Amino acid sequence: MFIIEDYALENPNQHKPSDTLETLNLEFHYQVTRTLVAAVAYLASKCRGDFDGDKDVDGFDLKAFAADFGRTDCNLENPCEGDFDGDNNVDTADFAVFSTDFGRTDCP
Repeated sequence: MFIIEDYALENPNQHKPSDTLETLNLEFHYQVTRTLVAAVAYLASKCRGDFDGDKDVDGFDLKAFAADFGRTDCNLENPCEGDFDGDNNVDTADFAVFSTDFGRTDCP
């Protein structure tokens, strides 16, 4: 997950002598942290390689992934199973994502 700190837009005191605890929007920080924790928990629990929806990532899912491995023409009209990074191809970067879930039997 890539996060950019743009708090300067929210806090005009950032990195200035007036940047004190009293000028911080603690509710804003709390909500950002809470949202990030929820997003990480969701992504960690998701089995992105469960293509057949049977709540595991097994050989059947590997067969589906392998069928599209090497494709470079993935898009909305012509989707690929396993283009996890959205770069319109199924390559070794996508296999690295698939392999992290391979063998899981606890997919939501």
